[in-house]
Amino acid sequence: MSEFSPIPVGPISSNLPGVPGFYKHSGRVPANALLAGMLAAVLGGFVLGAVWGFVELYLHLAPAKLQIAGFIFGVGGLGMALGYLPAVVLIRFKARSPFAMFACTLVSAASAYYAAWIFFIFAWELYGQTGRPLWDIAGPVSLARDVKSIYDDGLWRLLGEEWIPTGIYLAMFWAVEFFTLLTIALRTAMKRLNKKTFCENCDTWGTARPIMEISDENWPALKKSLLAGNIDSLATVKPRIYAMPFWCDVTIEGCPTCDNVQTLTVTRIVVMQNKKGKTSTKKTDLVRRLVMTPEQTVQVAVIAAGLKGPVSEGARDTI
Repeated sequence: MSEFSPIPVGPISSNLPGVPGFYKHSGRVPANALLAGMLAAVLGGFVLGAVWGFVELYLHLAPAKLQIAGFIFGVGGLGMALGYLPAVVLIRFKARSPFAMFACTLVSAASAYYAAWIFFIFAWELYGQTGRPLWDIAGPVSLARDVKSIYDDGLWRLLGEEWIPTGIYLAMFWAVEFFTLLTIALRTAMKRLNKKTFCENCDTWGTARPIMEISDENWPALKKSLLAGNIDSLATVKPRIYAMPFWCDVTIEGCPTCDNVQTLTVTRIVVMQNKKGKTSTKKTDLVRRLVMTPEQTVQVAVIAAGLKGPVSEGARDTI
């Protein structure tokens, strides 16, 4: 029985002999990637924020129920866009740094919030037909003065027009809005970054290759064995039973051109059905991106090749 032995190169979370290693990004970020990411964050955030500023004005003038729904869906959608934009650019330029992703996403959210204030006040001025030019609003000093005026006097009524939020109550709403945007943006960006592995040897993103579906019988023991680095435990698995609502997917993920970084992920899948007949799928990683040696990668591929596809429950007993 072969035990896991971490390979000496590549981004792994452990270099201790006999301790399983799990893939993590190296943290490297090319200079052009950081520059492009920041540029996308500033410009993209500003444009998205400008659009949100106009939308916010119409929400302020809408009925209370529409205001609440609009803010929930609007902030959620804007947050995802603010995280997605810098993430796509950084990944395109091969940045694999969580810190760079965090920094660019923070700049994206800050740019959007600043632009949202500018264009919200500009839209409000247009609505009131006061005719203040945009450049008179956009400066930090004049913008701060306008925000302070809204902070002191309020702007719109809530609760059946019985209450005008001002002061600390209004500031709390603004803080919740910004940090909700930032949280959603960061979650979106980090999820995007962690979708793929990266091979430092070939300077390329990895690919995921599902190789077999197995029965989830005694999955706690399988999980424990794999977490200990024992690849041989896969040799005893049985094929997935056809039409059964629970099984495990086995995936090899890594470099498409070399064996420098190859990882193993085993995901338990459970399909559930509620009383109304609606189905939902729950996925749980038993082990995620366990780094394998080239020999272990071949071993898993051989096991998969010898395992038949999904079978009926009766047919599996003959295997």
